[in-house]
Amino acid sequence: MDDANVPSLLSAPFLGYLDKNDEIYQNTRSLILSRSNPFWCQGPVISGIGSPHVQPGATWPMSVIMRIMTTDDDIEIRTNMKMILSSTAGLGLIHESINAFDAKKWSRQWFTWANGLFGQMILDIEARKPELLKESYQPFRYMAAV
Repeated sequence: MDDANVPSLLSAPFLGYLDKNDEIYQNTRSLILSRSNPFWCQGPVISGIGSPHVQPGATWPMSVIMRIMTTDDDIEIRTNMKMILSSTAGLGLIHESINAFDAKKWSRQWFTWANGLFGQMILDIEARKPELLKESYQPFRYMAAV
């Protein structure tokens, strides 16, 4: 099991423990970001690592943020950024955890640690892949014609 918080196995390169391209780390990363991890949560709203501390089926956005910060894959970064931003239930806040199937079910509306880590992730992307920040990741909202 890997914890959704930091420190975690997923966050090892972020913490400077090893290089994110390390073969053992990449194998570990593949395992913990899969259904082989008993705390992996996957749904239409968000997919990531959950925790025994919250309801089953709830992803911690911190794990999704750390997933972004430990990859150089543009598609993985874009996909996970979109998931995070569309999982705020319209509040624009990073929650502690989110039900993978219903963005309106979350724990801790304002989770300072996750929001701070999100800001750090933006600075990380700006330094590593600034072209990705020129795109919009905001979820589209369609309004019915009146």
